[in-house]
Amino acid sequence: MDIKEKIQEASTAQTGQSAHEAIKEADEYFAKIREASQQIPTPKRGLDDAEERKMQDGFALEEMTKSAGWAIVSDILGNMPKANVDPRGLTEGDWKFQQLNAFWSGTVASELLEGIYGIIREAHELHRIKVGEVNASTRMKF
Repeated sequence: MDIKEKIQEASTAQTGQSAHEAIKEADEYFAKIREASQQIPTPKRGLDDAEERKMQDGFALEEMTKSAGWAIVSDILGNMPKANVDPRGLTEGDWKFQQLNAFWSGTVASELLEGIYGIIREAHELHRIKVGEVNASTRMKF
């Protein structure tokens, strides 16, 4: 007698049904549970004061990004050179210094843009939590 037969025999002896029937019954039971859990509405979670403030700040930044002036500022920051220094007339030390300044200025500009758009994404996520689109019980607070 192999191990499969022993398991089936033990299952039948204890419950009076074969292992195949028990598995089928369990699958039906879990299908009913899945169906019932999908019908439960996602609970809304109120935001605390800090999260509410973050959401409001994010939406304020989003309004700013929709203006014509922001398009200009965004282009300037996005196209800021990261290392574009003309070496003519500079000593090697001055050229390296200006090259590093250009690189870090461009990097900071890119990080500023990424930070602003990250705050806007966070505000939208907080709003989804507030209105119940995201299951708040499994979601971390910001």
